[in-house]
Amino acid sequence: DDVGMMHLPGGADIYAELAKMHTATQLSPKELHQIGLDCVAAIRAQMADARRDAGFAGSDAEYRAHLDADPAWRDDNDQAIQARFEIYVDRFRPHVEALFPVRPEATYGVRPLPEALTASMTFGYYDGPKPDRRHGDYVFNGSNLAKAGLFHVAALNYHELVPGHHLHLALQGDNLALPALRKAAYPTAFTEGWAEYAATLAGEIGMYSDPAERFGRLVSQAFLACRMVVDTGMNALGWSLEQARAYMRENSFFPETEIASETLRYACDIPGQALAYMSGHQEMLRLRQRMADARGHGFHVSQFHDLVLSGGAMAFPLLAERIDNAVRVTDHA
Repeated sequence: DDVGMMHLPGGADIYAELAKMHTATQLSPKELHQIGLDCVAAIRAQMADARRDAGFAGSDAEYRAHLDADPAWRDDNDQAIQARFEIYVDRFRPHVEALFPVRPEATYGVRPLPEALTASMTFGYYDGPKPDRRHGDYVFNGSNLAKAGLFHVAALNYHELVPGHHLHLALQGDNLALPALRKAAYPTAFTEGWAEYAATLAGEIGMYSDPAERFGRLVSQAFLACRMVVDTGMNALGWSLEQARAYMRENSFFPETEIASETLRYACDIPGQALAYMSGHQEMLRLRQRMADARGHGFHVSQFHDLVLSGGAMAFPLLAERIDNAVRVTDHA
């Protein structure tokens, strides 16, 4: 009759524990819900700024439709889509050395998904280096990407490759100080939190130079923030399935089929897992600010990146302890 774990015996307590497990924090579902609401509100305000900068007078949904229809943001074949990704790869390359003192040995790039697999994949996936292949790729589904505007590809690229998943996972694989188990550990809050932080970092250094690219980044953020709202809404706060779907329609701008499948995922497939992405992103930013405040004028963002990536993926309380210890050592030096 109702969706969400709160309607099952003991479900509310179990969901609260799942929320802590997936976010690697002690935040309650109600607190996570409010973080999601605040994030959505902030993102929608930034969307309005991007629309104004583009000289567009309509709504967010109308601007997305406008970009989807704009030939400048459309490609209809794998070769053209790959070339678009490579623009953003090349755009970030000059900044890598200054921002990341330690870099992986493995090279990286993009390649199309084999045609036989296009029906079973969304946008694509990151395929990391292997023992016999020192290269990582974002494998993109050109069939799906060609259906709409590609104004989000910049953000997708920075999430998946450098400075996102490739930088983190290739470095983790190279790290001789880590036991095999930790080399293969990908806790969602850290892994996706880093990749979302990476996409934000790209914006901070000017990688989204066009208002449409900024809007594309914000659309992806809005989707992740909506996840926090509706996952906690259905599983802890009594939201109905239709209430969750209405919220997604209003704020994520995703097609109806995606909204239907996503809300079922949160309600009865893997409740709590979707909380990891935006909460991880927020925690990465919070820890960076914590380190910046502690070091003052001596802080450079590359120091934070080195501390986060050189230890491999870990729970956020351990990462916070690692950062605090590093600051104390520096203070006493």
